[in-house]
Amino acid sequence: MRKNLFIIALLYCLATIYFAVVLPAQTILTGGFSGSITNPTGAAVPGVMLTLSSNTAGDTYSTVASATGTFVFSLLKPGDYTLTAKNYGFKTTTQKIAVLPGQNSTVSFAMQLGDVTTTGEVTSEGNLQSQDANIATTFDTRTIQNIPNPGNDVTYIAQTAPDTDSNSLSTESFARKRC
Repeated sequence: MRKNLFIIALLYCLATIYFAVVLPAQTILTGGFSGSITNPTGAAVPGVMLTLSSNTAGDTYSTVASATGTFVFSLLKPGDYTLTAKNYGFKTTTQKIAVLPGQNSTVSFAMQLGDVTTTGEVTSEGNLQSQDANIATTFDTRTIQNIPNPGNDVTYIAQTAPDTDSNSLSTESFARKRC
């Protein structure tokens, strides 16, 4: 009888220790948020690049808004975050967000129209031959042997030279176009 009582007490202690370890693991330690992005008229803005940065841990997450302008950030550590939204033709928008454990909040905002500018820079480096229209390229035997050449067409190899343009019109189709 005492032996059975001892075994029951031992099992009770082991069960208590087991549940003391397992039950805290069931608590929710993450949070998240979802939202939508609109323009000033209220229409959805798809394809917005969203970057979420943790103000405390330094973690960074990114996503792209769906075709309906919606987005989701989930399984985030609780804390303060900064959400940055960028899209062509709109001003970059930032918003501070607090993520609380066990909560999924909604964050929606309207992006303001921005300036659309295109900047291009053209530079010239290398050997630019501007004296006449003669251009020469030299092929060695090894290069000619290693270039895949369907049908052993010599003009195919010549088309791999810089600044060449292939003539895709055959004489038959050219003759039909002239008539």
